[in-house]
Amino acid sequence: AEQGFLLWRRASSRQVGAYGRHFVLDSRQLAARARLPPPRAAWVGAEAPEAFLPFCEGDKLRYHFKSWADFSAHMVLPSNSFLHSGYFCYVFSEPFAPFREFVDTHAVHPDDIGMSFLVSHMSGLPPATYPRGFGRKGRRLLFKDPQFRQEGNHTWVARREDAINWFAAFFGSVNAGSTGW
Repeated sequence: AEQGFLLWRRASSRQVGAYGRHFVLDSRQLAARARLPPPRAAWVGAEAPEAFLPFCEGDKLRYHFKSWADFSAHMVLPSNSFLHSGYFCYVFSEPFAPFREFVDTHAVHPDDIGMSFLVSHMSGLPPATYPRGFGRKGRRLLFKDPQFRQEGNHTWVARREDAINWFAAFFGSVNAGSTGW
């Protein structure tokens, strides 16, 4: 986490995290991303905003949760994640009342997804990821946990996807994905 904090201090306008997740884009969004200029590898420091992909009626994003996205992350999970506290002012402002209500009433309370969308849209930059370390053993994989599977893996994934698509529709776009560290 110390490594991530040091990186975040150098670029505090964006969210920085160790556990990136990416969304599976639909064919229209993949074609739009293919037309973008190649991403820059360096993400620290002053840089122009990265591209966003429009999210139109009928578009569908899927949640990819079986691997960690070091590159092309659209969001980061809260553990070992850093963001400027100023972004919380937006969450509690009147224009974001539907945002708060959705998070509070949704079955998976997707505050992590919502904050990644909010920070990337307010900063104009996708989240940045940093390495967690390699060869870690003993990490619990939620989608393989028997207790987790009682309700069903597909139900949880469908609820996360529902939240992702709601936030993409709320903001009207999704970031094109991080460039990594």
